[in-house]
Amino acid sequence: MSEYEMQRRMEFIVEQRALFVSDLQKLQEEQAKSESRISRLEGAVVAVVNLIGNLAKAQKTTETKLSDLSDKFNAMTDRLDQVTERVDELTVRMDTFITMMVERYFGNQNGDVKREE
Repeated sequence: MSEYEMQRRMEFIVEQRALFVSDLQKLQEEQAKSESRISRLEGAVVAVVNLIGNLAKAQKTTETKLSDLSDKFNAMTDRLDQVTERVDELTVRMDTFITMMVERYFGNQNGDVKREE
């Protein structure tokens, strides 16, 4: 191999080495950018996980409150049934009382009038 060929090969090797270093530097820069993006994504994933945790807690609280509200509603419904029953009983008593008072003060249907003074 002549000195000229040797020189050409050395220049080629130096050029290839320079390209290799340049490419390596570009890869390192891209890796740094990728790491930055990955860090942001990690932060976003952590935020989403925290939101899901908060949402699960809120849902549990809502379910508890809804259950309590349902229990109170059922208790009120039961109480309303009791009140309705008592009002019905009172209505029957009032009807009986009114009928007795009408008969007592205005007589019966035969025209007899009984008045007490």
